[in-house]
Formats: sequence, structure tokens, C-alpha cells
Amino acid sequence: MILLIFPFQAELEAFLSGMTGRTETKVRGIRLFSVEAEPEWRLAVCGQGKVEAALATQILSDALEPRALMLLGSATALDPSLIVGDIVMADPGIEWDFDADKAPEFRMRRPFPEPRRTLSGPILSGDKDVFDPAQKAELFERFGAKALAWEGAGFHRYLRRSGKTGWEVRVITEEAKEGRLTLAALKERMATDFPSLRPVVRAAMF
Repeated sequence: MILLIFPFQAELEAFLSGMTGRTETKVRGIRLFSVEAEPEWRLAVCGQGKVEAALATQILSDALEPRALMLLGSATALDPSLIVGDIVMADPGIEWDFDADKAPEFRMRRPFPEPRRTLSGPILSGDKDVFDPAQKAELFERFGAKALAWEGAGFHRYLRRSGKTGWEVRVITEEAKEGRLTLAALKERMATDFPSLRPVVRAAMF
């Protein structure tokens, strides 16, 4: 069984768009979903931020004992070459919120089975949203990170301490040159591009 964790319910819904036969249970108050077409998938929403990601990952992993975990979600591009719909795998995940001269980095314990399905490179795990293209450019220059999201560091810290296999994979929903999207525009992009994560998940099911 593989555990798929999403920061937001809207991301999970976009990922499962068009898939039927959904069932829902709860694990210590966390809603857990499965679908008939993919009996080895278990899907859950962790909530926003590193702490929520770490706690939900710990609780669900202890209860379910998955053979692998994936953190799937949206991200803003920092690399100006990325476009909406690109898929990026964190290698490494970089923890930005300490603002240290040498930010903590988290590498994959196990290479992804089919890396050609995604871009790979640094993903910055921040403590705030960044909408200003000028600040995105500054972060790209400082860290060389392809994208920015929130939850990665909590997920990667769990993987490091537990010795579990897992990957953070992000869909670019906002380009480096763009400012803040409306919620409607963000949901529209997720609905279009999140189903493309399904083949990536299937590739991880070693």
C-alpha cells in the first residue's frame, strides 16, 4: 500500500477527478480515502504547513504501515523556465524558515523508480506564500530551488527519522513571473493538471 498525502482537500479532489467508487474512513480523526480502481492507494489531507504535514504523516504511517509515502501538492515556480503543469520532484527538499546561512536539506533515501516522468531538483519548504515575482527571483538566486511550497520539510523530517521511503512531488500552478492567483484560477489549474500525477504515483508502486 502507498500513502498519498495532500495539503488541501481541493488538491486531493483534483487528483481523483473522474475516478469513481470512493470510500472514506477515519484514522485518529484524519479522513482517509480509497478508490476501487487503485486498491493500493490510500489518500489523506494533512493540512497546511510543516507541522501539520509531519503530524499527519506520523499518525497515518504508524496506523497503516505503508511501503512508501508521497507528498503531492501544488507549488509556485521559482525557476523562470518552469511553466504551469510541470511536475517537480524534490531532490533535495530545503527548509527555508530557519533562514540559516546553510539551510537544512533533505535528500531522497531511495531514488524514484522512473525519474524521467518528472523534473527533479530543489524544492524550497517555506513558512509563507510568496507572490511577488521579484522575491521569487531572489529566492531562486539564493537557493537555486525550482519551486516553493510549505509542507515539505515536515514530511522529509518524518522520512529521515523513521527511515521510510517517500517522495515529495509538486505540480507547478503558478509561474515565477506571475503574482497571486484567484482561488478560482488556482482550482481550474489544479483540475487540469493534477490528474497527470496519477502515472507518477503508479510508477512509484514497486
